[in-house]
Amino acid sequence: MPPRPLLLSVAAACTCGAAGAAWADGSLGGSLDVTSDYIYHGLSQSDGDPAVQGDIHYRSGSGGATGENFIGLWGSSIGRYATGGTYELNAYAGRTFLIASDSSVTAKYVHYAYPDTRGSQHYDYDEISATWAYQDRFFLTAAWTPDTARYSEHAIGLCCRVASYDAAVHQSLSPAFTLSAALGYDELSGISGYAYWNAGIDYAIGAFQLDLAYFGVESRARYLYGDMLAGNHWVGTVVWRF
Repeated sequence: MPPRPLLLSVAAACTCGAAGAAWADGSLGGSLDVTSDYIYHGLSQSDGDPAVQGDIHYRSGSGGATGENFIGLWGSSIGRYATGGTYELNAYAGRTFLIASDSSVTAKYVHYAYPDTRGSQHYDYDEISATWAYQDRFFLTAAWTPDTARYSEHAIGLCCRVASYDAAVHQSLSPAFTLSAALGYDELSGISGYAYWNAGIDYAIGAFQLDLAYFGVESRARYLYGDMLAGNHWVGTVVWRF
């Protein structure tokens, strides 16, 4: 079995194995959602079309004063023009460290897999990130993606990113409504990077959440990736959490 699928299989097996112990000392959760466009780092990963997405994860705390570990598997339908495949799987794991009563740091590893890419080329890549959170309202993230620079002719939406930086704000207006906004920058290999941003409103009712957001990128991203992937987009999403 090739190394990348093997890594994904091991991560998935660990997720399922952790689920067996979830009732004893941890928690199992997840979500299902439908979105009008799958936007990541300002680029449409679904070629501007709707996408179906799902997540399952396990969290195991090692004491409320120190933080928690987590592991999970996330998937989405995608577009061949952007990524070379029709679906994406992300195996992830990490730990959240509490550094004060109102702030934390999360270290996370994600393996992005595209199992049905056409031909012999594989576009899988890895990401290591760290996020500082304050009162679950303000977030700063830095991420390193060392193995996307080789995607220069295919999988256009995956090309060239080596690092990214994001700042996000979530402001609760009521128990049901939350405003959110984010600004980020992708550093690309060998060429100038680009900025991206989004702003929106979320409405939660029971296990469901409705999101409406506007996503934008600077003109350089549209020059690099084309209007279909890098245009400005209104996106609506319905999420069910369990």
